[in-house]
Amino acid sequence: MNQQSPHDPPEPAQLLKRVKDLEAQLERQHADSENLKRQTEMALQKSRSLLDATQKLSHAGGWEWDITTQTGTWTDETYRIHGYPPDEQPPGSPEYIHRSLSCYTPEDRQVVLDAFQRCAEQGQPYDLQFPFTAADGRRLRKPSAAFWQSENKFPERLLETDCGISISHPFPEGFPAKG
Repeated sequence: MNQQSPHDPPEPAQLLKRVKDLEAQLERQHADSENLKRQTEMALQKSRSLLDATQKLSHAGGWEWDITTQTGTWTDETYRIHGYPPDEQPPGSPEYIHRSLSCYTPEDRQVVLDAFQRCAEQGQPYDLQFPFTAADGRRLRKPSAAFWQSENKFPERLLETDCGISISHPFPEGFPAKG
């Protein structure tokens, strides 16, 4: 039996075995990757469910404004606070700002807009509370707090938390009040 030198080309059978070994290794890695993807998706869904339940109970929503693209995103509770159905606004629409401002009294609108602009342009956070009338007619006291986030020294995203505290109904719908 002749010993093969390291400089000799491999035998076809050796090449075929190596290809099959690599295929098996790739299949295992793909299966591991798919399993990790499923676990990540399940964890994300669990986290979203917890966030949604927490927002409903606390009447606290959140939204994000991308300063660079001038687009916004609202959580479902933010839609509920504002009295709009979640599918009414196209994702990323710049209309989010106008929709939100329309719920404030005319004299408060400018204060809210000025605070928003200072936060977006200068990075100055704000913490405000004004009377608020949702699009569906509910009257609320609406505390809002915002700050900006950035990967560099310039504001890139503005994040706001909104609370919708009903003036006439202090408990969330379905929440058992103690008597």
